Amino acid sequence: MTSKEKLIYLIRKYNEGNYSTSDFCDLFVEYHRDMADEETLSDFSEKWLSELADICARFSDSPEDLSIPNVYFSEDKIKHYTDTFSQKLIY
Repeated sequence: MTSKEKLIYLIRKYNEGNYSTSDFCDLFVEYHRDMADEETLSDFSEKWLSELADICARFSDSPEDLSIPNVYFSEDKIKHYTDTFSQKLIY
């Protein structure tokens, strides 16, 4: 399975509720890093996946962290992002 296929699988399974947001973010950042060396993507896909990797790298479920503006992202932000944009990317 290529890194891109792993990312697509991971996004689908996360959207189905099979991964916690914390586990999803850890795996997504790792797979995205691996994919950067392996594959060439469309501009849209690369932009979207890079933005999601940045959001995942800054995920926190701590209310203290989330009270700091523009630093951390909540589970709701990640779910919204994957729900909204994964349709355009993988379906």
